[in-house]
Amino acid sequence: MMRISADPDIRQHLKSSLRWAIALGVLMFVIGVVAIIEPFTAAVAITVFVGFVFLMHGIFQVIYAFATRKLGAGWFVLQVLLGLLYLIAGSVLLKKPFEGLVTLTLIAGILIFVDGVIQVINAFDIKPLYGWGWTLFSGVLGVILGILIWSGWPQNSEWVLGILIGVNLMTNGLAVFMGSTAIRSAIDNAPPPIEA
Repeated sequence: MMRISADPDIRQHLKSSLRWAIALGVLMFVIGVVAIIEPFTAAVAITVFVGFVFLMHGIFQVIYAFATRKLGAGWFVLQVLLGLLYLIAGSVLLKKPFEGLVTLTLIAGILIFVDGVIQVINAFDIKPLYGWGWTLFSGVLGVILGILIWSGWPQNSEWVLGILIGVNLMTNGLAVFMGSTAIRSAIDNAPPPIEA
């Protein structure tokens, strides 16, 4: 069970932080709706984004290799090779985003499944709070969606990534929103600190 600190400064900081969490939940929900409406566009956008991230990672990895080259020739070569692999992977995803959908669909299935398992665990951790059921629902749905992705892979790669990511974003957004408002309510309703 989550305990609310008696310190008024900590409570105020938590409430302030929860405003951002609530806004993030709403944003995730809206992005999820857009992804469901345009699943193919969402899937291609995700592929291009991941390609760009890989490309940037590769560039920084090579820079890091040169910055730490005094650690030894073996270290330097391995870091440069890793950077080049990221550069190649990013370039391939940016040049051929449709082919990258197949791989990303499988990776998304794994991530959504793992995220769902973690949310189920978290739901039982916050169980007495209002909104814990939404977190549990989101987690169970994530586990089911992960399994659905695996079962239809690779034939469903063109549309499934956008729709499932959209559904996952919507349920995660709802869980973040409900959980954050529940914690905020618990802070507001917690008894005042006892004066010493």
